[in-house]
Amino acid sequence: MKAYFIQQTERASTLELRDIAQPQAAAGKLLVRVRAASLNRGEFIRGHGLTKPGAAKPAGTDGAGEVVGTGERVMGRLPGAFGEYALMDKPDAIPVPQNIGWEEAAAIPITFLVTYDMLVQQGN
Repeated sequence: MKAYFIQQTERASTLELRDIAQPQAAAGKLLVRVRAASLNRGEFIRGHGLTKPGAAKPAGTDGAGEVVGTGERVMGRLPGAFGEYALMDKPDAIPVPQNIGWEEAAAIPITFLVTYDMLVQQGN
């Protein structure tokens, strides 16, 4: 499958498209066919902390797609969301209502996580 990887250096963030093996579902994980991914700008900002200098890592943190085997529509934290398939922790899977498109569903998780962080974690 194809997946983007991000590498952070002291000078820049770079994306590279790679051919890698498709991940396999495991205990506590869902294999998701990614339909849309949102852009978490923190992943690309040097010094933000989401991506540290060093080896490249799968890009993308949030997305939406279909659970392989069941076809269930899910959205949520989806590490490696800039790939064709990614693994999602089962507790992070939020059902996607039928009246919401893939792009909208992919954008919802990061919006609520940032809002929660700003109001509760940072704002006490």
